[in-house]
Amino acid sequence: YLTFPIVLTPPPPPSKTDTSSVNPASAGSNTTKCDVFVSKVSQDDSPVQRITRQIRDKFVVSESSGETSTSVIQQTVQQIKDCSVYLVCLSDSFIENSQAMSELLYAKKTLGKTVIPVVIGKSSNWMQTTAGMLLAGQLYIQFGSEDVYDEKTSELQSNLEKLVISDSGGASKIVAEKSSGLPPRVFLSYCWSNSKSSFDAGQVRSYTGHPFSDPRRLKADIEEMIGEKVWLDIEQLDSVQGSGMFGQIADGLKDSLIVVMCVSKEYTNSQNCQMEANFALRSLHKEAIVLEVGSGLVGDRNDWVRSSVGMVLPTDQKPYILTADTVNTFEQYSEIIGQICRKLKTALLEPIDAAEGKAGPIVASSIEAKESKSSLRASVPMVGDAVVAQYAAWQFFPAKVASFDKRSMKYTVNWDDPDPSCRVQPYHLVAVNVTATDNLIGIGSSILFKQGVYQFGSSSGDVWNLGEITDIVTEDGVKYYSGKHSKTAADGLAVATWPSYRPTFERARSYDLRLFPNAMEMLQAFENL
Repeated sequence: YLTFPIVLTPPPPPSKTDTSSVNPASAGSNTTKCDVFVSKVSQDDSPVQRITRQIRDKFVVSESSGETSTSVIQQTVQQIKDCSVYLVCLSDSFIENSQAMSELLYAKKTLGKTVIPVVIGKSSNWMQTTAGMLLAGQLYIQFGSEDVYDEKTSELQSNLEKLVISDSGGASKIVAEKSSGLPPRVFLSYCWSNSKSSFDAGQVRSYTGHPFSDPRRLKADIEEMIGEKVWLDIEQLDSVQGSGMFGQIADGLKDSLIVVMCVSKEYTNSQNCQMEANFALRSLHKEAIVLEVGSGLVGDRNDWVRSSVGMVLPTDQKPYILTADTVNTFEQYSEIIGQICRKLKTALLEPIDAAEGKAGPIVASSIEAKESKSSLRASVPMVGDAVVAQYAAWQFFPAKVASFDKRSMKYTVNWDDPDPSCRVQPYHLVAVNVTATDNLIGIGSSILFKQGVYQFGSSSGDVWNLGEITDIVTEDGVKYYSGKHSKTAADGLAVATWPSYRPTFERARSYDLRLFPNAMEMLQAFENL
């Protein structure tokens, strides 16, 4: 586990002259135990003190202050460990304070504490940060209006009474399993836009699905039935930024034995979900159980089946269906979850591999592993490789890779012409300059296609453009691809003003297209090759 710099302070000693505020439960005791630990920043002292003033009459309360002395840090770590409930006071100031965010990470992720989120003010910026990811799906109490202040205070007290009296201390069976250091053997891959919990938490503006197809609910029910921890992004990720997020997802997939994939039109439209699916099935050759969620509409189903994700899904099984038109009762839902869990238990009870000391099936053979490495090497731009990279204004030109920065996930390239500008580009806008593989291209795939010719001094050549596949036709065993520009003049697309510009392209062959690297495959390739 990561070690975070926890900077907290013990509760102030009771006044020698004013005994009215002394909690008898804590008077005369040097113990670090408390009922409620309040995590806050000094900018919010006034509203937080108003909120906590009433709960101090019933509970032993400790709170953070931002002090950094060794003695305070040591005492604080113990206070968080010993508290029954961790109360986090969220605000714009809180999410901008690295020490405050470290407290939340330590309490929620490392210790698995019971957390009550309290929102100070009306801002919802915290939902788009690591705090929002960590607290996804939890109901929060918002003190944003004076009109509802008394109501929210009562709600907070009621929740605390239930949680503190239960003396759970956040030490559930699943948390204990997590603390054992063993990575989850089941990985849940899903799209937030199919989760009602994500919608209720304000993480997405809308969702497609229903309560019986919410992947986050599925995760909880699967854990209960198989008695094992399931990998879920909002519980496992420390970061939602760049290589940190992709690297952690890649590690979760590599450590897992089986992937439960909740597919839908929304899933296949998500670039991150496409990366997960392709890395799990094409690169790692993981075993998968496929569930269809989302609308269940024929058009939507056709879209995901014909997508690049649909093309790599297992062909020896039919997806379990959890769409609104199929499952609308608890009995139907329970039957399907039972079938899924029975299949999971069978897969997880395979013999232990003595060489590795790991339980579960050996999914990828040595031949498949070599194919996986070959696939990684072919799809990921490496130093010296010929590539097609963005230059500016969504124009893409031939170049060679000079270097790669793993931390920023950016390439430095040398253009084939003598232009020295715009040489540093993000990974997702740099493609290996080789013919795209047919089985990796599906409806919705992001590709590069040729349209237009450029002139730079004595150099000239084709202009590559960012596009999206909209149709695939197979004639006499040959695939033809049609699509459209992904960018328009409103996005600053330079070629939109050129005489050769057309908004679409038709009947391109795979050798006319280029594919971008998968971020997870890229990180894996630079780690292993």
